[in-house]
Amino acid sequence: DKKRGDGLGTLVTLLVAAHASNLNLSPSQHALYDLCWKTLLPASLALLLLASPSQKDRKSSRQDIRAVAIPFFLASLGS
Repeated sequence: DKKRGDGLGTLVTLLVAAHASNLNLSPSQHALYDLCWKTLLPASLALLLLASPSQKDRKSSRQDIRAVAIPFFLASLGS
């Protein structure tokens, strides 16, 4: 069973990182960010979509795909 708070830690981490960047406590641009954006994120989405779930797990697989795809597409609109 998934709890209601699943993913809350991820959200808090992203918000803290965004605030740290806005306060110039962390870099807002770095070559590693470009590598992740251009290589790792598309690869992770493609690998998730290529994974062949069983019939029993099809609903949870769709939820997993949405959990990755929606933020990915929203971020791609902002870039």
